[in-house]
Amino acid sequence: MSTAIKAIILGGTGLLGKALAKKMVSHGVSVDLAGRKEALNGFGFLQLDALTCDDYKFLKEYDIVIDCLGQVTNPITDCAFINTTAALRIAKAVAGTKVYYVKISSLAVYGSAELVDETTPCNPDSAYGALKLASENIVAELLKPGNLLNIRLSNLYSDAANKGVIAYLKREYNGNKSIFFDNDGSLLRYYIHVDDAVDIIDNLIFGTDPKNTGTINLPGPEKYTVKELIAVAEAALNISYGTSFKKSDFVWGNIQDISTEKLASHTTLQYQHTISDYFKKIASS
Repeated sequence: MSTAIKAIILGGTGLLGKALAKKMVSHGVSVDLAGRKEALNGFGFLQLDALTCDDYKFLKEYDIVIDCLGQVTNPITDCAFINTTAALRIAKAVAGTKVYYVKISSLAVYGSAELVDETTPCNPDSAYGALKLASENIVAELLKPGNLLNIRLSNLYSDAANKGVIAYLKREYNGNKSIFFDNDGSLLRYYIHVDDAVDIIDNLIFGTDPKNTGTINLPGPEKYTVKELIAVAEAALNISYGTSFKKSDFVWGNIQDISTEKLASHTTLQYQHTISDYFKKIASS
């Protein structure tokens, strides 16, 4: 891979962005990270707050733009701004250029469903899913199809993660082991370790010629309801949490099965991590 290739990761100081940056330099790519606070030595850094930035012309200087922005649910007003106004500003800045734009989206755009693949109509049943879909639609409207890769990602976990159910279970294992969920425990999600996600995303970007485009689902190898996930953690950690749930009339975003046929046709699926092993490592540390 030529060192002439320049890439920037928007939201690059977050969990996924930092991991992607470390992987991409192995190809000889020059990688800059854009975020609110510098968080990774050895990389170019551009201070960027998507809530205030109104000029993204600098993106034209790059060959690859990876957009990890908008992966936020609280406050939902910030999520709305980043996935609408900021997404529009970014898309306008790279429209009509040769920039290869990689958007990290979410499986939440599908809403609840029995089986989905990339051709399944999106029907989000959460505000977050609706906003991620709005962001997808904005960039798809303005960018050339041959320059756009849209990756719909599932829930990430790793030692460095501080958000999500798995991170919550880890914190409470080291705390008072009392957990509460604002659903009835039937919330079903797919999970992937950040290192496995990075390997696959990296392969989608750099592993083929010509480059991959279009929408690709990346659900991860494991799916659990909240109750099932708690049971996995308890077995691996050899503990019992004090658990309480909130009665729910509706559980949003449950997808029973996600096809990985398209993903497998564009990259080799190799998963090195399991959630059980992750918790066992915590227990032994």
